Amino acid sequence: MKFSIIVPTYNSGKTIQRTIQSVLNQTVEDWELIVIDDNSSDETLNIVNSFSDSRIKVIRKNNRFGVSDSRNRGIAASQGEFLSFLDSDDTWLPNFLEIASINISKGRLWIFSNYHVVNYNNEITESRVVRAGEYNYNDLLTSGNPIGMLTAVISRQIVGDTRFVDGGHEDYKFWIDISRKGISVWNVGEYTAKYLLRADSLSANKVKSFVWTVNILKSESDNLFQTISRTIRYVLNTVQRRT
Repeated sequence: MKFSIIVPTYNSGKTIQRTIQSVLNQTVEDWELIVIDDNSSDETLNIVNSFSDSRIKVIRKNNRFGVSDSRNRGIAASQGEFLSFLDSDDTWLPNFLEIASINISKGRLWIFSNYHVVNYNNEITESRVVRAGEYNYNDLLTSGNPIGMLTAVISRQIVGDTRFVDGGHEDYKFWIDISRKGISVWNVGEYTAKYLLRADSLSANKVKSFVWTVNILKSESDNLFQTISRTIRYVLNTVQRRT
């Protein structure tokens, strides 16, 4: 099996059907979809179980342990050569895995791409764009987090024993931990996905996001000057990637 798609869920009844359907619509069919439910209390599981495709697997947790735990359980249960992480309110364009396959054939074992931001009506409100090409460890630290979680595809071999850790911006920390091994990631420069910007994440979460990012940059920096320099670049790049 080539691709394992890991989808953590919690009370995602309003969005999970669209997410799963976007995977079923892929032009590449060699995949498994692993849904890890964090003890939802709504109709999420009923909707997931309404799909009869044998490639869809469900793991239900009896207690809430958070998204990092769900993604780690998904990694442990997966069998694919390449891993991808799709949240339960986001979607892929039909050629997502096809574009990934083309780049993998070029020897790129860790990739990401640009993506659109949409509202609940699936209308594009903005787009997130960063420069195409290669990013190494230092690039990830000076660019903020250029990798949209919903667009990343990475070789299981590269991931190794690296896992998600709670603490805010778990995805950014995950990518940094991997890139610290001397491994680069490629932005393929195409739009491949849609990110749902939820109304309840527009205000306070911006402050939390900033604090989490600064804490990560601080932990990876040698001194205060380096932390400040990387923080300034992070802010500038965050503004520039919105079009």
